[in-house]
Amino acid sequence: MKNIKQVVKNAEWQALRRTMEHTWNSEPSAKRNLLKLNRYLGRKPNENKLRRVHNYLAALRGVHYPGIAQMRNEVKRIREM
Repeated sequence: MKNIKQVVKNAEWQALRRTMEHTWNSEPSAKRNLLKLNRYLGRKPNENKLRRVHNYLAALRGVHYPGIAQMRNEVKRIREM
């Protein structure tokens, strides 16, 4: 398994991540961000995409809008399959 620093270096991921910086401060923007993450993952996400999103959502400590924990748990469940 690759080092997480190598995994998150991906240009597509970094561009998406930048669009979500400082935007988790309201429920509507959190919902938009979760939609972006779902689109990024797509129908059959690869392990690197799952790892990026899981790591990102786990880092959102203190952000408790509906759907965040659910998505984090779903991504974790898929990764464990």
